[in-house]
Amino acid sequence: MVSDRMERHDRAAIAVAGAVAIAIYARTLGYEPVFDDQGLIDENGPLALGAWIPYRPLRYLSYRLDSLIGGGAAWVYHATNLILHALVVALTVAIGRRLGLGRAAAAFAGVFVAVHPLAVESVAYIAGRRDLLAAVCGLIAVLLWQDKRRSPSWVLLLLPLAAAAKESGLVFAAVCLLATWTGIAARPGRESRTLLCAVVICVALILAYGGGAALVPAGAVALAIRAPELAWHYASGLTGLRRLSADYPEFTSGATVAAVWITLRLAACLASFTAVAVAAGRMRRPRDRDLGFVLAWFGVVAASIVFAGGFHEPGADRHAYPLLVPSALMCALVFQRVAAGRRRDLKVRITYLVAATALGCLLAGLALRTWTRTPVWESEQALWTDTVAARPGSARAHLNLASIYVDLEQRRKARLHLKAALDAQPDYAPAHFGHALLSCMRGNIHAAHPHLKRAASLGGRPARIDEIRALCTSNAQTHRQQD
Repeated sequence: MVSDRMERHDRAAIAVAGAVAIAIYARTLGYEPVFDDQGLIDENGPLALGAWIPYRPLRYLSYRLDSLIGGGAAWVYHATNLILHALVVALTVAIGRRLGLGRAAAAFAGVFVAVHPLAVESVAYIAGRRDLLAAVCGLIAVLLWQDKRRSPSWVLLLLPLAAAAKESGLVFAAVCLLATWTGIAARPGRESRTLLCAVVICVALILAYGGGAALVPAGAVALAIRAPELAWHYASGLTGLRRLSADYPEFTSGATVAAVWITLRLAACLASFTAVAVAAGRMRRPRDRDLGFVLAWFGVVAASIVFAGGFHEPGADRHAYPLLVPSALMCALVFQRVAAGRRRDLKVRITYLVAATALGCLLAGLALRTWTRTPVWESEQALWTDTVAARPGSARAHLNLASIYVDLEQRRKARLHLKAALDAQPDYAPAHFGHALLSCMRGNIHAAHPHLKRAASLGGRPARIDEIRALCTSNAQTHRQQD
């Protein structure tokens, strides 16, 4: 009877957190495909990128299923993203309960993940499916690995599925290993060999679908310089101190950044990771295993994002999605430690009330940021208008917004944004192509030639140059006949 009551309360905590996730993202069901979505899916279903097998095959299969269900309707893709995010929230609550969190603390952890603005890009963006699928499969693997009654063979299926969604899914193998090392999952040493087999399968799968570049980051010097900048970037996003943007920052090189600034940030980055490692090592005591495990989990995921993730679209908000679960569990565990003595001492009661109020304000603030951030992904125009406002020096954002205005036949606005793109980055070949194309549409072949010549000198595609020249000639003849 007691066990049934506990399971009922657990289900209630999961339902509350899941309902919050669905409520805050329900309006994404009416959003259209934007940005990379259009290169992944069309009216006929997903595009099979890759060589031997489709690139990130689990994501491809999920898109194929969505296409079969909804016939290519965008709302079906968004509904799947929403369901997957709710599953991540539910798994966060379940893992929290397994770690000894009370129902309220576990529900807080789930709501934290549900409402954090760093999840917006993964949930509201159809292409963000990779992060959601990897998180769901990886968290189920962690949950089952913690249960001694379950066979360890499950990781042979779940971890490769996580890697089949995104290469970073491999990090969940390290999380399972940490669970064994800290004593959270009391697995015999021979069962840990199962993890090694799972890792081998994951690596083979990643190489098969063409994601091997993520396994071996190149350029150690550039990485060391970029790491502290990335650490600062993601830390500010995790705490809600940074405005989010779909255009990822250009991280500076050592030649353009003051050496003192790099040294300070690198020292701060190394100090934080060292503190996490020391804390995890000291917390192998039975009383502190849960917090030690979560701290180590956070450190491993953070290191993988900063170092391995620093070479593919560094600074992308979606890379931080796997950080949300350990961050939420860490806050909940610390809060529960404070709340444990609230009945024994007036001072502790006051501390508890202050902490509860602060966490409530934090959740409210994060939810508000997410609520105002989500509509940015409603359409291409909304996305790039917001991006230009957030990063006015982004040449790519101005170019994409100019392309939208060309399609809307608002050529004056298109010219202004093309000019802004070249002001921000004079050697940006796509912007020169855009200027040439806009001139050709007006039949002004003479204004197009300098931009085509500049684009060619910058390594622009010859086929694209010939295409625009042909359009210029055709439009010029049309304008002469009209005159």
